[in-house]
Amino acid sequence: FTSLDASTISVKSSSSEIGQNDAHIKCQLTGEPGFEIAFNYTYILDGLSSLSGDVVTFSMNDSDSPAILRGTDDPDFFYLVMPIRE
Repeated sequence: FTSLDASTISVKSSSSEIGQNDAHIKCQLTGEPGFEIAFNYTYILDGLSSLSGDVVTFSMNDSDSPAILRGTDDPDFFYLVMPIRE
């Protein structure tokens, strides 16, 4: 699960085999904060590993729409990831 506020992305993960983890990542948010969205972490990691550059743009509209990951080195490449519907 991921939640957004004005300057932080909060990432929460849980696995019955490994346990739980909470991480907070600083961000620059454009748009409305305050919604939660769930992703399969393996798809996010696959997308991040295929991007180049030091900065990643993670674009999303709402908790039901796909998100787009873009790196800074190749503006023509993007990675589309679908949220998990609960």
